[in-house]
Formats: sequence, C-alpha cells, structure tokens
Amino acid sequence: MKEKWIHFKERFSGGINQLNRYLPPLRLGMLLMFIIITIFLFAPPVLGMTDTGEYSLILRANGLREIPGNTDYYKYFVPKYPILQYYNSDHGAYMSVANVPLQFAIFLNKCFYSKTIFDIRFLAFVYETLFLIGFYILLKRLLCNLTTKQAYIMMLLTVFFLSDATYIGYFNSFYSEATSFILIIYFIGINLAIYQENDERRIFLYYVVAVVITILFMMVSHMLSVIAIGMVVTLSAGLIMVHGRQFRIAATFVVLAILPIGFIADSLYNDPFAKKQLFESETTGAMIASKNPEAAATRFGIEPQYEILRNQKYEAQYGLAQTNSKTIQKGMMQHLSTMRMTWYYFMHPTELWKMLGIALENQNQARANGLAFEKGSKHGSWQQLMFQGATMIKGAFLPKKFGFYLLLAVIIISVYAVSAYRGTLLGSKRYVARFISNIGLLFAMFLSFLAPIIFSGSGNMNRTLLTASAIMDMLVLVVISDFLRKDIWIERDQIVLAGLEDKHSNEDEA
Repeated sequence: MKEKWIHFKERFSGGINQLNRYLPPLRLGMLLMFIIITIFLFAPPVLGMTDTGEYSLILRANGLREIPGNTDYYKYFVPKYPILQYYNSDHGAYMSVANVPLQFAIFLNKCFYSKTIFDIRFLAFVYETLFLIGFYILLKRLLCNLTTKQAYIMMLLTVFFLSDATYIGYFNSFYSEATSFILIIYFIGINLAIYQENDERRIFLYYVVAVVITILFMMVSHMLSVIAIGMVVTLSAGLIMVHGRQFRIAATFVVLAILPIGFIADSLYNDPFAKKQLFESETTGAMIASKNPEAAATRFGIEPQYEILRNQKYEAQYGLAQTNSKTIQKGMMQHLSTMRMTWYYFMHPTELWKMLGIALENQNQARANGLAFEKGSKHGSWQQLMFQGATMIKGAFLPKKFGFYLLLAVIIISVYAVSAYRGTLLGSKRYVARFISNIGLLFAMFLSFLAPIIFSGSGNMNRTLLTASAIMDMLVLVVISDFLRKDIWIERDQIVLAGLEDKHSNEDEA
C-alpha cells in the first residue's frame, strides 16, 4: 500500500511538472477564466441581468432606450436596445464612472455592428477585457513565491471564487456593480504589488495607481463613496512604503484629500436614484427592522399611518400609494435623509443588528435574483452548478450569523498583528503596513454591509452587497496565499532573500 502511494505521488508530481512546462499556473488560470467567462457571456443560452426598473434613466443618459411596451426586459435577459438618433434631453442625467465603459462599448457597436441597435454583449466584451487585466494583476500577486503545487491550488481557488455568476452576470447588464467589482480587483491586486515589490520607483508608481483607482471607485455611486473610507485606510498604510521626505509629504496630502475631493464631486450632481433609495431605506429598512413600524415612522417625523407602506418598493406598479404623488413627497420623503437614517441605526443597534442579519442572508445565498436567460432559451441546472458554484457553497456552509464575520475579522487582525510585530523585530516595516492595509480592507467590507442598509434598506441587497462579497472573497484568498508562502510567521532569512528589509530606516528617522 505504501509503495502504491509513493508511486502515485511520483506520477502526480511528474504530471504537475509536465503541465508546468506548457501551462504554468498563471497562464492556465488566465486561460480557464477566459474560457469560463466567454462561455457565460456569449455562448447560448446566454445569461445576463434583467431590468429591475433602473435601466430607463441609465439608458437615456447614454443615448439608448428600451423598446416601448416590451415587458421582456423585466422577465428575461434582453441583449438588444435601440440607439437614439435625435436630440437627447436626458444626456448627462446619470453621472457615473460606469458610463465610460458603456460609451466605449457603444462606439465599438457602431463601428462593427449597427448604428441603430446596441447589443449589450459589446459592453460585456469591454467588461471582460478590463476584468481579465485586473485578474492577471491579482492572480500574479497571489501566486508570488509559491511552489508549483501551491500555485496550482491557489490558482484554482481564485478562478473558482471570481468566475461565479454572482459577479460575472453583471457584465451583461447596465448596472454599475460590474464597474465597482472590477475596480476592487484592481485595487487589491495593486495593493498586493506594493507589499511584494522591492523597487522603490515601482512602489511609488503602484501607489499612485491605487490612489487613482480609489478616486474612480468613489465616482461610481454615492454609496461607494462611503465604502471608500476603508480603502483610504488601506492607502494610508502604504505611506510607510513611500520613501523620501518630499514623496511622502505629497502622498500624504493626496490621501488626505481623497475623501473631500470625492464627496465634493458627489455633491456636484444629483443622484437620480436618491428618492428611490431614501424611500426604500425606510419602507424596506427601518420599518422592517422595527417590531413597531409605526414607531419607526414617527421617529422620523412621519405620520404613523404611513407604516402601511412597509416593504413596498419605490417603483412598485401596484403599490398602495403612488410614490411620486405630492402626499408621499410631502408627508414622507421630506422627512428622510441619509444622515437621519445613520443616526437612527446608531441609536437603535438592535434594529441595525437585525438588518445585518438580513444582509447576511442575501450575501450568502445563491443570488439568482435578476439573473436570467434569453427568452426561449433551453437551459438546465448544469448552468447554475457551473456558474454559481462558489455562491452555492458559501450559502450552504457559511454561518448565518453576522457574529461570524466579526470573529473572522478578529482572527485576521490577530494573525497579521503577530506578523507585523515579528516584521518590526526582524527589520521590515512593510509588515506593519500590510497589517494596517488588511484592517482597511476589513473596514471596507463592513462598510459594504452598512452602506446598503442606510442608503436603500433591503430593497436591492442582492446587488448592493456585491462589494461586500467581493472584498470578503479576495481577502480570504489573500490570507490563504500568505499562509501557503509562509508569509505570516516570518523568519529573518525569508525577509533577506526576498529583499524586503528596510533600507531607509535612517532616512525616515531623519
């Protein structure tokens, strides 16, 4: 039996070495991801997102429209949209960085397909290209300094987590979540590069790129501006890696200016979805969390009879009240604001905890809400198994209590605190920076849970929690990668061989 096991190990090792000659982990990972995403986005039956009522303004602001009276947009994935041929009065009504890839996709569509009909799969192509570049950056850093076998394991885990339909489905849609997901991948990948690099010029270049990505992330939507606070904490850790007095002062100034610049930029344009989000933050948020919906209404100065709107969405066609009526606007909407909602949950932590539980259910379960095939497509359960495997496993095995995430955060902080302490003793401050950086990512993850609750209640949690899920998945991958390369309980020889020892400690002190 022992001889058979030894023989199997030898054959397995030989197979791995042979595979590594032609398809090393990084190359194979890129190939697998390309094949999976391409099949998902373009091979029939094609999967994509349905319109939940937010497409109209996004389309018109970008020179597109839906076919009037066609209800298929709300039931199936519909790839074709007419291009407006005349003056567009709604141009610029929806301001977001997410418009940039859409406009480029429309340009490609006009060049290679049609000037009157837009096929959303041109947008999927743009997103796939941007995603694969970011995935390459992230995967390369996750595989850094791993053995061949470890690299293949890490590659398969990364592909499995990030090729899930929960993320990729948004590439076939007009929702901004696709843009925010891709920017998060770039941010974490570049952030890893900062701590693995020993060339000072490259470190500074990576740091500048991370700052730009953070600013772009804030300009996707108002909600993401709040989540970006955690990213700024992560960037502040990178200041330890920037050497030279002038460079450090400049970098510090930029980091401190990110949030004010972002919030000012946000205030320059009106959020077209602000009323919808405020309405649902009350009806699908505070009223849901409170045992007494009437009390939840009166705390905002709203008359108690409005509790009848509990669980109603803003754009509900057959709602109990017309949300655009003067009665609702004056009796309810004028009493609501993001700041008041934040204060409400601060003063009622029990209700916040209940909403976090609802958020966790949405974050863990297979979020097929809005994901659909084209009309008339024949499909089976294999598509769900293939494209939603990671989400299904998380939904089945992850605890349904939010306390699990708090415990996970404590464990990650404790582990990297030990690493930071040992790094300081062994002459490398970058481990302290990495520790602060991971705290920033954890902070961003928790803000990703809190922001949807405060901004929009549970109305669209399946979409708005995408950022929380993405940060958690990638943070877990980062921890696994560090564990495999033994970069947590570090030794002096390991730091010296990697060239990660501090070279400017005297300059910094001066």
